[in-house]
Amino acid sequence: MDKPTNNKPIDFQIMRINRNAQKICKCKPPQYEIDTTNKLVQCTKCNAYIHPFDALVGLSENIEWYNEEKIRLNKERNKAIEMKEEYVKEINQLHTKRFRMNQFRTLQNEYIKGLMPHCPHCSKPFDPTEIDRYTNKDYCDYKKKKSREEKISYIHGYKNPSLEEFDKIWGELETYTDEELDKEIEKIKKWIEGEE
Repeated sequence: MDKPTNNKPIDFQIMRINRNAQKICKCKPPQYEIDTTNKLVQCTKCNAYIHPFDALVGLSENIEWYNEEKIRLNKERNKAIEMKEEYVKEINQLHTKRFRMNQFRTLQNEYIKGLMPHCPHCSKPFDPTEIDRYTNKDYCDYKKKKSREEKISYIHGYKNPSLEEFDKIWGELETYTDEELDKEIEKIKKWIEGEE
C-alpha cells in the first residue's frame, strides 16, 4: 500500500452551512421568468436565479400588488380603447370634411367650365350663385330622419299588421330606401283613390 507523498492532513469537510447568508433577490416586487426546459426561476429585475419554492412564496406574499397591477393595466386598456374610439370618430369627421371639400372643388371646377349642377331631389339644373339661404346640417339630418320615420309610420298604419307581424313589418320597412318608401306611399294613395 502506497503512502501519501505529503504528510498534510486530508480535509473531509465536503460542505459548510452558512446560516447568515442573505437572499440573492431582494426586489420588491420581483418579476419572475420561468425556464420550463431547465426548471429554473429567474428574477428579470436583478437576474438572480431563485429556488422555485421561494418564487412561490414571493408570489403569495405579493398577490395584492399583482391584483392592483392587473386592475391598473385593465384601466389603462379601457382608457386606450376609449381614446381609440375618439380617434376613429375624429378620423371619420376629417374624412367627411375632406369629402365635402372635394365636392366643392369639383363643383367649382365644373362651374368654371360652364357646367351647372343638378338638384339631387328634382334633377333640375340650377346656378350655385342663386343660393341665398343656408340651413344647419344637424337640423337637415333631423328633419330627414323624422320624415323617414313618418313615412314608415304611414305605410305601417295602412298595412294593418297583427301584433305578431308588427315588429317584423316595421323592421322590413326600416331597410327600405327613401325611394322605395315613396313608391309604397304612392301605391297606398292609388289604392285609397281606387276605393273612393
